[in-house]
Amino acid sequence: LPNYMQEVLGVDIGNVIINNRLANWQNGFREGGYSTIPIVENAFESLRRLSNERFGDRIVVISKCSLESQPKVLLWLADNDFFFFFGISPDRIFFCLERFEKERLCKDHLVTHFIDDRLEVLGYLINTVPHLYALNPDKDELETFKEFLPRVTVAGDWNEILQELLG
Repeated sequence: LPNYMQEVLGVDIGNVIINNRLANWQNGFREGGYSTIPIVENAFESLRRLSNERFGDRIVVISKCSLESQPKVLLWLADNDFFFFFGISPDRIFFCLERFEKERLCKDHLVTHFIDDRLEVLGYLINTVPHLYALNPDKDELETFKEFLPRVTVAGDWNEILQELLG
């Protein structure tokens, strides 16, 4: 690719990096235990490989997150050594308040590949991001937003994402 068309990987946080499906929401927020929510299996290792083998430092994290939750998510990333392990700096993390706003952030950061667990979100990106990946999406959402499936690669786990992006 010519320099001006370098690939940029965009990655969601919820259920892509932080495994919210395994969160104990009853205790999580009240006890200040948000940082104990598990990592999505192989997320860190996969992102490191994608950085080393294809995208370099051209990876941005884009997440829909309430103003109240943003500091908790940043603390989770710090407490779980995300910045250290992955070598990404906090200035590569971008939040928006509504799912459709991810489209503007992807445009701003010239994202060419995006990984999210929500097919609804990927639907907003169809005209902006050429390569879309649904990571372990909810089955009901696959049915609700099935019109987007022809433009999206569905992957059951990070190993399938690596297979798609690294061959």
